[in-house]
Amino acid sequence: MKEKMKLAVCFLLLFTLGCPLPKEIHSKKIAVKIDLPTGCSLEASELELISILGNSRLNLAGNLNLDVIETNSPQRITCQNETGQTIMYGYVFAEQLDQEAAIIIDPESTALAFVMMMPHINSSTGQQKQEIAAKVKTQDSFDQLVQQIEEIIVNDPVSLLDSNKYPHIYENSYLTLVEALQSFSSSQASLNEIEHPPFPWIEDRNGPQIAFMNPRYTKYGGGRFQLDSSYLEDTFTVNSVDEYVEFKFWPPGIVINEFKETLYNLADGQYTIELTKGFESYNTDDLFNWFTPSGRGTLLNLGKGILLLVELCVGDLPDETPVSGFKPNPNSKPTVDKMKKSFFQGDVLGFFKNLVEFMKQNTPEITEWLSDLYGAPLQDRFIADLTSFLENLSSVLSNLSLVNKHIPFMYDLVYAPWVVSYNVTQENGVLKLNIPPSAKIHKPANQSTFKQGETITFEGEYYDSESVYG
Repeated sequence: MKEKMKLAVCFLLLFTLGCPLPKEIHSKKIAVKIDLPTGCSLEASELELISILGNSRLNLAGNLNLDVIETNSPQRITCQNETGQTIMYGYVFAEQLDQEAAIIIDPESTALAFVMMMPHINSSTGQQKQEIAAKVKTQDSFDQLVQQIEEIIVNDPVSLLDSNKYPHIYENSYLTLVEALQSFSSSQASLNEIEHPPFPWIEDRNGPQIAFMNPRYTKYGGGRFQLDSSYLEDTFTVNSVDEYVEFKFWPPGIVINEFKETLYNLADGQYTIELTKGFESYNTDDLFNWFTPSGRGTLLNLGKGILLLVELCVGDLPDETPVSGFKPNPNSKPTVDKMKKSFFQGDVLGFFKNLVEFMKQNTPEITEWLSDLYGAPLQDRFIADLTSFLENLSSVLSNLSLVNKHIPFMYDLVYAPWVVSYNVTQENGVLKLNIPPSAKIHKPANQSTFKQGETITFEGEYYDSESVYG
């Protein structure tokens, strides 16, 4: 049996990013054809198609070949006019990449792209997206959505994304997704019960190695300090569980039934280990500093959130995309402060809206980051269009009273413990004092926010079962 240890779970403010090098992105050239509805004043030759890898002008017949990512997940193609206004979308499935027939972009593909861009299905696999899309097409509300979008393309094609003029397009896209997911089953599937603490813990391994076990979708920036000291000796990343979302009911089930192991070498000595999800720094210059626990936590979770939204329209990006090279615009720090407030308020939709605002402020930085990683000049116009779509969507969802806040990753990030601290001793390669309690954190009565440095009381239970904690 291992000895009991003290664990402090604190609500503070911190942020990070990192991982091994990704796989190379492979491209595929596909044939595309535009099918404008009867009565539309636009000509196909006035339009341009944009993927994340390239852009091409249509010929007089509305045909072209376009480079897209070779992926197992669906991806979106943007159709814009000469002044950069989005007119329609294509939605391309993986099996269509090898077919000879041209992929059609029309009001139906546009409606499907709208529905499949809802943030509630981020983290879904390519197979899940295909199943969801098939269900979406069977809904009566989807047929109505196609008709509504066709009317806009005919009468006001340059305003398709304008949520002030056409909020019902976004509302109906959301409601169509809800109906589609509900149609999988009349009752919610049973979720596996959590058999371990809902926060990262530490286990011993052979020799100097220890393991951080993280059951969360949230990443953590780690810091190793001298025991009860502010002297930082090392900074590291604690990786997160990746896919634990079940989509065949509503709301999507965020299932924590596994954990992610991160190995770490710990020399003999006494230490305070601090893990933080980021989003605050005592020194604003350190907010995006990869070499501090808080800066790393911020970058890690910002990067993960951005990549999950980008994947909604480009398919699966290579696994374990590193974020240490992401250099956010310093002028976007006030937006991070607004994200932090959404944690205090338990406001998942507020976090989503502020994350989209952050993406808008960092479109060139995001494009440069991903281009450097994948060795391909990615299209900033594609990222800008994605951000514009999400900005309009977030504005509508924020005003919809019935919108569910169970958005994968974002829900977990908002409610995950902010900082988890451990006092540990490593002696002759044996870790001591590392049995974590299962902490239940309680806010003070009638208080929704905390002040920096304030003491928060919580109840804790100690476990000493080696079968659970190794």
